[in-house]
Amino acid sequence: MTATETTAVLRQYNLWRRGTLDGMPQPDPREIGIAIDSAVELIERLSAIEEAAKNLVKVKGRYHSEIAYKRLADALDKK
Repeated sequence: MTATETTAVLRQYNLWRRGTLDGMPQPDPREIGIAIDSAVELIERLSAIEEAAKNLVKVKGRYHSEIAYKRLADALDKK
């Protein structure tokens, strides 16, 4: 599930949960579960990218910057 799809499913679910969408049937719990799993994966990926970017900035200009850059590239490539 893409970030856009995840966001759409979770936003619609929240509208339904809050009673904003009168007459809308209960969303499929499996779809909500998939969207939650996808959101967690996106958050974990973002955390890894943020940590790798901070490390790259911290070691900029040092010998180990190539390693830090590789870690950032790896974090960006994970799907």
